[in-house]
Amino acid sequence: MYFEKDTIIAPATAVGVGAISIIRLSGPDAYTFLGGCFTPFKESTILSSHHLTYGSIVDVEGNVLDQVMAVYMRAPASFTCEDVVEVHCHANPYIVKHILNHFTSMGARLADPGEFSYRAFMNGRIDLSEAEAIAELIEAGSDTSTRIALQHLKGSMSAMAHELRDQLFQMLVLVEAYLDFPEDEVENVHINMLNHSVDEILKKVQALLYTFHTGKVMRDGLSILILGKPNVGKSSLLNYFLGHDRAIVTEIPGTTRDFIEEHITLGHLPVKLVDTAGLRDSTDIVEQTGVKQALDKIKDVDLVLYVVDGTQPDIPNFDLDEVPLESTPYILVVNKCDKFDTNTLGLSHEYVCVSAVTGDGMELLKDAIKAKFTVPESVDSSVITEQRHYDIFVQVKDEVYAFKAGLQQQLPGEFLACHLRDAMSSLGRITGETVPEDILNHIFTKFCVGK
Repeated sequence: MYFEKDTIIAPATAVGVGAISIIRLSGPDAYTFLGGCFTPFKESTILSSHHLTYGSIVDVEGNVLDQVMAVYMRAPASFTCEDVVEVHCHANPYIVKHILNHFTSMGARLADPGEFSYRAFMNGRIDLSEAEAIAELIEAGSDTSTRIALQHLKGSMSAMAHELRDQLFQMLVLVEAYLDFPEDEVENVHINMLNHSVDEILKKVQALLYTFHTGKVMRDGLSILILGKPNVGKSSLLNYFLGHDRAIVTEIPGTTRDFIEEHITLGHLPVKLVDTAGLRDSTDIVEQTGVKQALDKIKDVDLVLYVVDGTQPDIPNFDLDEVPLESTPYILVVNKCDKFDTNTLGLSHEYVCVSAVTGDGMELLKDAIKAKFTVPESVDSSVITEQRHYDIFVQVKDEVYAFKAGLQQQLPGEFLACHLRDAMSSLGRITGETVPEDILNHIFTKFCVGK
């Protein structure tokens, strides 16, 4: 639980050596703390709100800790709607540490993860979906996911929630207006209006739910598992995707025994590639563990590239049904096409022929991967990327369906009104109007410190 009445401090930039580091304070004493240790280079300078001022941070003994730029942002014209101070110092970890320690000795408290965003939310600067968009934007792994996060930060998800809530409210008004009337006095035109509104809301919600797969891929990226027997070229395939030798490639079976995970961008898709131990029976306990982990990993990925060696004489008899792929999508990759006639394979499964050495067929393989996950490069702003949002809209859909069924069954208005209120309450959890405090704390503690 956050305490909202004190003054908090944290680095707003990543810790490490660099040109500039920003230290942020927020709270009622932020300006006082700055005035107690900041000396402008021009003695007559008065710290004006939202103006950078050049000077020094000095300790209690008058020793200069660093030459900095400082800015004071008077409440409520700041991110948190509180008095905010930022100190732009040199990004030396020791300097940052000394400045932080000096402010905390004056009474500032080190901020918890996400506490600045939490205060911005509690003070009405942003709603909950916009706060979540901050974390989404920081973690975005591609241009497209960045654009989606920026749209969410502008309030696109909130706008959708408010639009649906307004429609539900109009329906609720109509239902409650007729609670005191007998059924035979309720005009059919109003029943038709309710049916039309229900269908319109369900259409919008269902369209939104369909975007979650796209949004999840854009937010988290594709997770691709490279699977196959030893020495079929799995590690060579990984190396080719990466453009450098990341995995050790030898003619000795069982070279790869653990996961090798690397990230690339495939077109506009962020992709995590996972190379695994070759699938075979082995007496080596380490290799056995690697094989088991490879098979267990299948259920956790979005796609399996099952690699086979096209030069093997038994390739026409290959049976992919023996591979425990379960329901995970896969692409059969026939490697080493530079060493055999691709017209003589005789495989009964669809496949892509490649050479992980020469690069032949690799563009076809990339196209096959992208075809499995059709994600447009230019996406509409109303895309669900958060599991929490998806679950909420599912609940909204269920309540509206229940209302529709009740309307067809001519249930009393009191029952119908309950479904509408529950749907509206669910939408309030998107913006944070109806979210319990423990859920709020859980959401914000996932943020990084300083945000």
